[in-house]
Amino acid sequence: MPSASDRCVAALENWIPKHTDYLGDGGSDNSNNNSKHSHKYTLPPPISSRAELFDRYKQHTSHCKHCQKGLKTLQTKVRRSAYGGLIVSVLAGHFSPCLFRGFGFMTKITALMSLGVLRLISKIEPAFKEGEFKHYENN
Repeated sequence: MPSASDRCVAALENWIPKHTDYLGDGGSDNSNNNSKHSHKYTLPPPISSRAELFDRYKQHTSHCKHCQKGLKTLQTKVRRSAYGGLIVSVLAGHFSPCLFRGFGFMTKITALMSLGVLRLISKIEPAFKEGEFKHYENN
């Protein structure tokens, strides 16, 4: 015997076949078999592998324009800028004469900062593609 707290579940179970064609006939009031809603859908198969279950790119990033833009920016503009800064600083430090005091130190700092940005990109980029949530790491 259902209790009063089960009314919401029962209402949802009645609403789905009446107002959608998912797992239903497109509405209980519609008896016309030639209707576009006269077919039934089946549930998709259960996801068995963890990699497919936590595939953030397929589930979210491929559909979200903001995440797509962020990923593209990381993969193109930011990475190119970091590599460019690294190459320019190494070449400037190696081939340029010391123009002023501290020039060699400044080129080394620039190269280290570029390497740090590249390392940061390598840590951030996987977050757009895979996202296994571990509850025990949630502080």
